[in-house]
Amino acid sequence: MGAGRCAALDDSGGDAPLTILAAVRDTELHPLGDRRAVETVKYPGAPAWSGDIVFAMRRFELRPAALYAIAVLCAVGAILARASLNFLWGFRFPYLTAYPAILLAAWLGGLGPGLVATALCAAAAAYLWIPPTGSFHIGATSDLIALAIFVFIGAAISVLNEVIQRREQQLGHLLESISDGFIVLDDQWRYRFVNDRAAQLMRRSRAELLGKRIWSEFPDLVGSAFEAEARRAAAENISRYVEFYDEPRGIWSEVRMFPSRAGLAIYLQDITERKQGELASFHLTALVRSSADAIVSKDLGGIIRSWNPAAEKLFGYTAAEAVGRSITIIIPPDRLHEEEVIIGRLTRGETIEHFETERVAKDGRRIQISLSVSPIRDRHGRVIGASKVARDITDRRRLEREREELLIGERVARPEAETATRARDDFFATLSHELRTPLSSILGWVRLLRGGQLDRVASDRALEVIERNSHNLEHLIIDMLDVSRITAGKTSLNLETVDLEKITETTVDSLRPAASAKGITIQLTLDATSRFLVGDPERLQQVVRNMVSNAVKFTPDCGRVEVRLTDLPAGARLTVIDTGEGIAPDLLPHIFERFR
Repeated sequence: MGAGRCAALDDSGGDAPLTILAAVRDTELHPLGDRRAVETVKYPGAPAWSGDIVFAMRRFELRPAALYAIAVLCAVGAILARASLNFLWGFRFPYLTAYPAILLAAWLGGLGPGLVATALCAAAAAYLWIPPTGSFHIGATSDLIALAIFVFIGAAISVLNEVIQRREQQLGHLLESISDGFIVLDDQWRYRFVNDRAAQLMRRSRAELLGKRIWSEFPDLVGSAFEAEARRAAAENISRYVEFYDEPRGIWSEVRMFPSRAGLAIYLQDITERKQGELASFHLTALVRSSADAIVSKDLGGIIRSWNPAAEKLFGYTAAEAVGRSITIIIPPDRLHEEEVIIGRLTRGETIEHFETERVAKDGRRIQISLSVSPIRDRHGRVIGASKVARDITDRRRLEREREELLIGERVARPEAETATRARDDFFATLSHELRTPLSSILGWVRLLRGGQLDRVASDRALEVIERNSHNLEHLIIDMLDVSRITAGKTSLNLETVDLEKITETTVDSLRPAASAKGITIQLTLDATSRFLVGDPERLQQVVRNMVSNAVKFTPDCGRVEVRLTDLPAGARLTVIDTGEGIAPDLLPHIFERFR
């Protein structure tokens, strides 16, 4: 889209100058390169399109080597930042400064650079801050577990960014695959997206345009009708259609503008060949000096008296074939009554303007036309016939249908996009919630181990709990990688015979360190006789863990939590009672909503 000169034409009507034998437009003809005709249309009969087009160039387009170099620089920066804090932290928090570096590397490059940054930061932490320092040997089991957790979190961040990046690439490929030019301008009129076809039409590379203001790159547009229509579309939130002639490049473009809260989306189509065809029709027309409008005259009996070349082109009949025959040769049988109405109005001296109807061509095609009819009078003022100007509006109707299809497609796509977004948010919320509980248990036991407060038996038990929760984390990462299954709402259950009493006891034991840290006593009562049931052991463990951990979390220090497992006629009941402040009555209807 380059600079051009244009003048807006009103699409609501148009001229209908009619004379005795011909109707002409009061329009001077110019060569195509000098034409300034730009049609500006607000689509009738439907509300303006107001879909949300939000396409931000989230990542820079860099080569793989550059992305890995950036990942190395991020890791080096994180290591230097941590080293500068040695005077404050000593050997504590060896990984704290590494997380921003991993996030940045994965955000820019995806999986590979994220893993590189993770590996470098992990190696530096093991060598510089984990005893014994100066070597990659790790003496304490707790330090080894902490390192494994760090590597796991780094890998998770890298995988998630890779998934998001691939989805963005799929969207970019989709926009690149359309045959029309497509650009997105933000609310500051800067180019945010330009596909290959649009770059070809504007004869600029995308690198030259992205981030630049359209008015700076194409200053001749400032003050033009194109600028006025673009600003009107953005200000009034209405869709606009413009046929625009780009003088420096010598091309006509069909421009459709669709505003959104993020800016303006513009579709471009090269219609130069179509416009050149219209110019040829001007030179072929002997009776008129307007665009390819069919001009036909007839008498009051409906007999054709003149038939211009545009009519030949539109209806397929030559002048020799049409003149002398009834006008009904181009009127469909189901619209013959229209001719009677038109003759009646003409005999009263009335003029008919822009009557949209259908006519039939020689080959049987139905043609959408806009018909203007004026009476032909003799020198005494008596009506002796009629002059008809028929304009083919098939293209306009096609554009209207295309617009309706776009609107329907947008209405269909928006709920799907919103559903996908909600599923993604639910997935991240679930992941955060499920990661927090086993990590809290692991960290609690690690602190006790490092504090040297446990005897041999307790230490073995701590390692057992840590190992068990590590396995839980392993299962979580497996579920996390199966993103497509989760976003589709398909969650599988691994049903088997389970010992509900053992699951409850094991889960409660894993939470005792966290409770002990707050001085909270957990009393476990197992009164269920039907302890063996059919269920998913991992899901049941999650249920018990969530209920008991929430009770511990919201119980004041030195409080008490009671866990009871009792019988039901067709199963068992798990009851958790704590000495916390409880739940407000107005929140009780919402307690089973996720993360309320």
